Amino acid sequence: MIELIGTVSVIALVAAFYYWRRFRAFRAEVFIENQRLWRELAQDYRDRYPEEKASTSIVEDALYFSLHSEMREGVYRMAWRNVRTGQRENPLLDQIRRDKAKISN
Repeated sequence: MIELIGTVSVIALVAAFYYWRRFRAFRAEVFIENQRLWRELAQDYRDRYPEEKASTSIVEDALYFSLHSEMREGVYRMAWRNVRTGQRENPLLDQIRRDKAKISN
C-alpha cells in the first residue's frame, strides 16, 4: 500500500511539474505579446503626434502604459487571445487606423 501511495505521489509531482513549466512558458509568451501590442500603440501615437516630443523611449512608454493605463486589462486579454490562437493582431490599432482614414476622407 505504501509503495502505491509513493508511486502515485511521484506521478502527481511529475505531472504538476510538467504543467507548471508549460504554463510558465505560456505566461512568458503572453507577457511578450502584451509588450509588443503596447509598443505598437506607443509607436502609432508618436507617429500621429510628432510635435509631442517625448524624453523617454518607445519601449519605456510601452512598459509604463502596460502597468498604469486604464486599457491594460483589455490589452492583456488581447495578448492572451493572440498567444492562445497563434495570431498576431492588434484590434485597437486597427480601429485607430480606420478612424484616421474616415477623418482624412
